[in-house]
Amino acid sequence: MQAEKGSGKSKLLESLQTTLAFQVLSGQMLKTDHRRRASVSFTSQPVGWDEFSKLPKTVLSDIDALLQSTYRFEFTRVGASLTPYLMCAPVRRYDYPHCWDRVKHADGHTEMALFIRPNHVMDHLSTAPHLRAKFDALPIKTGRIFKNQLLQSPVVLADGVEKTIHGRRQGHLTAISLSQLEKLGLYAAPDIQP
Repeated sequence: MQAEKGSGKSKLLESLQTTLAFQVLSGQMLKTDHRRRASVSFTSQPVGWDEFSKLPKTVLSDIDALLQSTYRFEFTRVGASLTPYLMCAPVRRYDYPHCWDRVKHADGHTEMALFIRPNHVMDHLSTAPHLRAKFDALPIKTGRIFKNQLLQSPVVLADGVEKTIHGRRQGHLTAISLSQLEKLGLYAAPDIQP
């Protein structure tokens, strides 16, 4: 974004930071290729840089290519040792209580599951600014209907489960089968905390 001095760029950036969890980094982060990669890779928020218009056109082109590659999940190798590196888009973490755990079946085998509350999923979709357009296009709008649809599908392993999440008891959770999601073409990577 380019505008005259005193035209409100800083105020606009502050608003973006609070509304969209947008992270504005200093122009110092653009000085080297390593800093540019680090600035987009070690955050869970969308990023932008302050005061970069005075940089050479080659650096501006590199910045644009870097941002484009993060949104295409591009595999590359970096450094003299050619370390494998996956460039990927920032994830805009889900703040409601949820956890990953195994569910034990009657025959003794276990299966990895995601424990969530369907109401929380619908609340997240309807209130996250970056997901609002997707929510508006959905045929269902309430957690109750979403839960009913989940229960009618083969993805639910258990319902009404209680778990301790971040030291607090959470009830009324629904266990979603990762293997059943994969059969539907949906993939989730468990975030297992030690």
